[in-house]
Amino acid sequence: MADRLSAQLGLSGKGAKQAGKIAGNLYSKAVVDSFEDGAAAVRAVMSSGLIPEKATTKTIESITTKVSDLATTFDQDLGGAANAATQLIRTGLAKDAPAALDLLTSGLQSSADKAGDFLDTINEYGTQFRKAGLDGATAIGLLN
Repeated sequence: MADRLSAQLGLSGKGAKQAGKIAGNLYSKAVVDSFEDGAAAVRAVMSSGLIPEKATTKTIESITTKVSDLATTFDQDLGGAANAATQLIRTGLAKDAPAALDLLTSGLQSSADKAGDFLDTINEYGTQFRKAGLDGATAIGLLN
């Protein structure tokens, strides 16, 4: 499975070892139910662009844990959650991954997800929120 994860992410050597270690840690810490679920979480988060360049293993694991917890808690697609967080950062609605994930959590806890399309709305309209001069909290407040 680690080889498959490496191939899916286009990693080799140190990067592949790091991704496999993170997937294993997520499983051993009961963040996910299996190594395969850990690998899927690492793949979703790393391929979304959510991980800052030169991030440490600890940072990658922390962000991946938060995305996995958010997706599990609110019964959301892991990749969709990672992509929505990335969109919040790219559009300037959030400064970093922890802030983006906090905004998503707030939105999912509120009526902003009443129609079940909150993450899709963030992905689709993030640029429009930015153009309107809104910050992330205000945009989610308006959706709420």
